[in-house]
Amino acid sequence: MNIPDPLPAVQPKVRCVSRDRWRYFLNYCCFGYSLPWFDWAQWQGLIDWMALNGINAPLSVTGEEAVWRATGQRLGFAEADMADFLAGPPYLPFGWMGCLDGWGGPLPKSWIDRHAALEKRILARERSLGMTPVLQGFTGHVPPATGKRFPDARLHKVRWAEWETFMLDPLDTLFPRFAKVFIEEQKRLFGTDHLYAADTFIEMTPPRGETNFLAATGRAIYQGMAQVDPQAIWVLQGWTFFNQAQFWTQPRIEAFLNAVPDSHLLVLDLFCDVTPVWNKTRAFCGKPWVWCALQNFGDCVYLGGALNRIHQDLAAARHDPLAAQLSGIGFVNEGLDYNPIIFDYLFEQSWRAEPVNLDDWVRDYARRAHGTANADSDAAWAILKDTAYSGQHEVAPAYTRVPSVTLGGSPPYSNERLIQAWKHLLSAAQTAGASDAFQFDLVTVARQVLGNYSADVHRQAIEAWRARDSARFKTASGRMLELIRDLDELLATRPEYLLGRWLGDARRWGSNRLEQDRLEWNARRVVTMWGRQTLIRDYSRREWSGMLTGFYLKRFLSMPPPGSRQSC
Repeated sequence: MNIPDPLPAVQPKVRCVSRDRWRYFLNYCCFGYSLPWFDWAQWQGLIDWMALNGINAPLSVTGEEAVWRATGQRLGFAEADMADFLAGPPYLPFGWMGCLDGWGGPLPKSWIDRHAALEKRILARERSLGMTPVLQGFTGHVPPATGKRFPDARLHKVRWAEWETFMLDPLDTLFPRFAKVFIEEQKRLFGTDHLYAADTFIEMTPPRGETNFLAATGRAIYQGMAQVDPQAIWVLQGWTFFNQAQFWTQPRIEAFLNAVPDSHLLVLDLFCDVTPVWNKTRAFCGKPWVWCALQNFGDCVYLGGALNRIHQDLAAARHDPLAAQLSGIGFVNEGLDYNPIIFDYLFEQSWRAEPVNLDDWVRDYARRAHGTANADSDAAWAILKDTAYSGQHEVAPAYTRVPSVTLGGSPPYSNERLIQAWKHLLSAAQTAGASDAFQFDLVTVARQVLGNYSADVHRQAIEAWRARDSARFKTASGRMLELIRDLDELLATRPEYLLGRWLGDARRWGSNRLEQDRLEWNARRVVTMWGRQTLIRDYSRREWSGMLTGFYLKRFLSMPPPGSRQSC
């Protein structure tokens, strides 16, 4: 940033009060896809960025494994029981949401203590900047050894993807006991700001559908917090009402939510930038809620975002009588993402009484980002607004998909127009080239143009395959391999797109070679196969230098030529 010294005087003085009580930030998944290897220096930079963007309610679940270790010790669980329960670092947040147990573990012995210490620094920094961090609440998800330690406990099996986990029955007397110990230990380790995140059924179907069971579950989760902290506010992700919409009928939603006092519940409507839920659930039965953009799944690399939907739909919600309990805005991004304009725009809306002219705002953004007024920068960003940023157009390029003879999708905008934006950026280099943000934009737009183009190359290869035309197939496949190699070289110019940084950050948390290797296995696994099976393979795909030639290229090279036995 080119900050003038001295700063320009502001006359007359300006006072601006945010219209949003809550400015929320982070998804559980982000702690697996972007943040698992962060050290203090990285966290400090992120927290300062949060403060600069007015965020006052960040999810803060680093180090929760220390809370679980202490909880297990008080309730009589063996060290081996907790080792089987706690997942590997990128999978820990999925454990906090009850999706899985133990996958990627065991955690290195030093990990828990070091991350408890890191969380204390994170919380101290966030609180010093006026934030109210959101800590973890007890969801009812318990270690697999619970049935052995408490033979009379009533447990329900809950399934997510390829894993089964155990949930305590909300009416079991062990539920409040577990919750009490958990919140007490968390408060002892990390203090409290009275905000607790708890998602029992984030993407899972509840074990029973009777409204009295769902009401008992909602009541048990809230009372589990309130018995220790009477000021507790339960922060609930409304994603389950979208993901499991067939199960969550309005009577079931009402039973679950109305079991909690209005002033002690805050619902996050995660996908308002694409598919809001508030307008399908009577605004979450009149509970306070937050208009959120999800923006990124799996920290996948792509150019895009629903800038237009944020611009139109947030303003519409603010003026809708049904949305009277709208209490804030937020990002529940699964990764830190590669589209800073989207974050910049949404968080700015907390401080504006009415929407801006979007064309003018994007032009001003280009000038701020590139450090100068430039006709080519303006033209490039005008095109980006109408193409990549006209929706959440996240389409996996052909080279990141498992090789097949089935065509993938393509973005709904013209790649020819995106090429024009790329050309404008190249022309702007003479005046804007010194800006790091400009250099990032240039690489990112080039990557997206070539990623979109890979669908054309893939189609040519498929046509040759089906025609059993080896010469045409060789030409098309050679073009794909060349494209992958070129992109790997291009992305190596930016630190945001380096596989080596991700792997190096993982290894530094190990205290010996064995631990380092295990952590690196976790880092590699989550961005490729994810689990044991293929249900969510490539969910967290990364177009990074090192991934392209080290993984995707090798996978494409395994594709057999047309006419071979394997190809038939």
